[in-house]
Amino acid sequence: MLETTPIAALIDDQAGPACVLDRDARVDGNVSAFELDVIAALVKSHRPGVLFEIGTFDGRTTLNMAANAPEGATVYTLDLPAESVDATAFALELNEHIFVRKPRSGARFADAPTPYTIVQLLGDSATFDFSPFFGRVDFMFIDGSHAYEYVRSDTLAALEMVRPGGIIIWHDYVRAGFTPFPGVPRALKEFHLTDSRFRHLTQIEHTSIMYLKLPRGNASPDFRSALLGDSTRADHLRGQLSVHPLQEPAEAVAVLPIRVVATNTGAATWLASDAPAGPVRVGARILSPEGVMLDNDYWRSELPFRRAIFPGESVAFETTIPRPGTAACILDFDLVAEGVRWFSVEPAAQIPLPGCAPSRAAMETEARQDS
Repeated sequence: MLETTPIAALIDDQAGPACVLDRDARVDGNVSAFELDVIAALVKSHRPGVLFEIGTFDGRTTLNMAANAPEGATVYTLDLPAESVDATAFALELNEHIFVRKPRSGARFADAPTPYTIVQLLGDSATFDFSPFFGRVDFMFIDGSHAYEYVRSDTLAALEMVRPGGIIIWHDYVRAGFTPFPGVPRALKEFHLTDSRFRHLTQIEHTSIMYLKLPRGNASPDFRSALLGDSTRADHLRGQLSVHPLQEPAEAVAVLPIRVVATNTGAATWLASDAPAGPVRVGARILSPEGVMLDNDYWRSELPFRRAIFPGESVAFETTIPRPGTAACILDFDLVAEGVRWFSVEPAAQIPLPGCAPSRAAMETEARQDS
């Protein structure tokens, strides 16, 4: 699981207060007011001479990066022109087209000349020639398309552009739960798992901003042996599971409400519940009080949001499970990749039930043993 870090731990107290412009003039597509404070503070503290932004939109963050950079700094900002929205190298997220179809990129600084040096660039970041900037950038902000392919492509470009010791930040990283932009956590978690330069990647506390300071020196990536893939692969299914009853599981209760928290602790993406192969669900089996298997396939529940769950991500939800019979037994919960295997999570997630009866499968097994 990626860590979170308070902004105070990432800035120099001696840098002085940041200048924040248009703080309360946020529109849909902008960072939040607090996130704008954070970006301005980072630039003020790190004093970058060359800054690069992917995703200009209306130029609010561009303007604030320029306002807090030292005298003589240059901010380059790249945006996808509106006429190219239907001809991109990779597919955009469905809800991103509205942010591309605007009258003008960088309207906040373009329509009101500023004393700052801002260079507006136009193009598709997947095909743009970044080579003139290789090894020159001190501070980079990635907030273009949030589709997985674009986040990965933009990040690879940033690694070429940013100097050792330089800063890269990304926007719209959602740690857990629903996000309209799942490509951001997916791509960044993959980099974190496989590239040693991302060892100290962290989320800035109370924001959706991820922060990385590249190591100094001639550090080459040390790729780990983790095999990235999805839950159709049995050898990389790892997870943690906790299940808690929301009321006392008394004998008279026919349906038991429970709270479930599932965390992907492996290197494989858990496929969504509607995937044709390998979807990950929560399942339950029935054990006797002594731990003997009575029913090895009693119950299933889909994970929420009907989308993939990426390495390091957690999901929490509430659901109900029918209460078996009347004899004492144990509900044994586990994660299962359908058609692949049960995870066998450790420690086990179990709920003891007083007075429930054996399942039909258990009674048939007992009858065969008696005969």
